Amino acid sequence: MKRKLILGSLSLVSIVFCLYLAILFSKDKIQSKYGNEVSYGFKSQNDEFIDSQYLKSFQLNLQEKDAAHFSKLKRLIKKQDFKTYQELNVWKNATITLNSKETHVQIKLHGRTPANHTFKEFISYKVKSPIAINGLKDFNLIIYERIGPCADRIMMLGDSLELISQEDELIQLQINDSENHIYYFERPTKQEFLEEHRLINYELGDLKSPITSNQFNVKTIDSLLQKEAVSDKIRLFYFELNTSIEAGNQADIHNYFDIDYISRFQLARSYAGFTNHGFTPENLLFALDTTKMKLYPILHRDNYFGDFNKRNFNRNESGQEIQILRLLSNNAKILDHTEKHKEANPTKLRLIRGSKTRIDQFHEQLYR
Repeated sequence: MKRKLILGSLSLVSIVFCLYLAILFSKDKIQSKYGNEVSYGFKSQNDEFIDSQYLKSFQLNLQEKDAAHFSKLKRLIKKQDFKTYQELNVWKNATITLNSKETHVQIKLHGRTPANHTFKEFISYKVKSPIAINGLKDFNLIIYERIGPCADRIMMLGDSLELISQEDELIQLQINDSENHIYYFERPTKQEFLEEHRLINYELGDLKSPITSNQFNVKTIDSLLQKEAVSDKIRLFYFELNTSIEAGNQADIHNYFDIDYISRFQLARSYAGFTNHGFTPENLLFALDTTKMKLYPILHRDNYFGDFNKRNFNRNESGQEIQILRLLSNNAKILDHTEKHKEANPTKLRLIRGSKTRIDQFHEQLYR
């Protein structure tokens, strides 16, 4: 009997220890991916603090049958049955009220494989409206838990280093009779956004920009661009760029970029310790200025801040090397210009770190 008790106690201790390691590992994994010191994910909203911020308040009303439809899609996402989810994720009618003005809109769930876009009963949506709401006809409503402080960090970094970055605004959203929940009102990095910066981009299925990677080679991308009826001039630009990337031609890669902009981008990337989730093929967004025929990387909320790690700097989350980033990081002219930016802006870089701290302190107060 004593032996059984001892063995039972040892088993219990082992189970508790394993659970502790699992929680610890899970936390480390989240930290390394999101680079996020803000532990908002396991708390409840601090309604008193949120109310004190006077965020814009949106009301989203769904018909009962459409709410049931989205609940079904959430179950498919949980099962990771993305094929069925994509087939069923069609536009539904809804209304959005802002400042007492009701607008009839169409909505669907956001994302083709929307991992981490659900929290309790809340989920992220894409919206299209016949008239502008909060300045936009097309926008996303993204649950706060999916982004956390990343959006504010990215916008601050873009402003500080004069880089093009996605626009996100923290809001309160009530869906039917649910409690208010904090969301991001997000501007998609699509045609309207790009046109304001005199840029274009071609999304080819799961490929965010037509740039070669381990999954997409030169021939595949060129064939896809032909189907998009892209002009010969633009198709030739991408063909030459992708051929150069596949050949590992780091000496000339700067010719495809605005040297000043790409150097500031490299400085931002190293200083913020991006974890490179934002540069996987489905997230990498390098838009084209067709007047200059130069590429401009765009910062967005999937560029998670983390700790700079030289070994992983040009690799994605699975450990695969991102070819274009490796070439940019080893190009002599880009390296020289990046170092000059760093030497010329020590105060600005210190201010970025201080701004990040203030952003994180604000986000810590959103949950309790």
